[in-house]
Amino acid sequence: MIRDLAHIMVQVGDLETSLAFYRDTLGLEEAFRLHDGEGRLWIAYLHVGGGRFVELMKASGKDLAGVDRGSGYTHMCLLVDNSSELLAELRGKGVTILSDISLGKDGSRQFWIKDPDGNRIELMEYTDQSRQRQFLAGSK
Repeated sequence: MIRDLAHIMVQVGDLETSLAFYRDTLGLEEAFRLHDGEGRLWIAYLHVGGGRFVELMKASGKDLAGVDRGSGYTHMCLLVDNSSELLAELRGKGVTILSDISLGKDGSRQFWIKDPDGNRIELMEYTDQSRQRQFLAGSK
């Protein structure tokens, strides 16, 4: 059911400065940007290789799971084949489920769990509308 690592998310103090570092200094390719409801830059995805990305988000005090955080690593995201089936399976195994499946702004289906130490893990299923899938197919 789990196919690959999809992305690592890092909250940053200044999104443009971090974009320049990861893109221009480290040489990662900027894949796409997501904007908040007011049209401000919210998240930038950089392609690492294969189907893997680094997701940069301006530190705002809370991460995508609603947990107060400063700058730094916030979660890993695992790419899955069938999110509905996996969610049911994990519930049956007693895994702590933080959210039901929702459709993200990137067009992917996602839900959240916790590992035994409380670390948050995002489980993501790409759809035909997923920005990641479109980027990987060459539809930048």
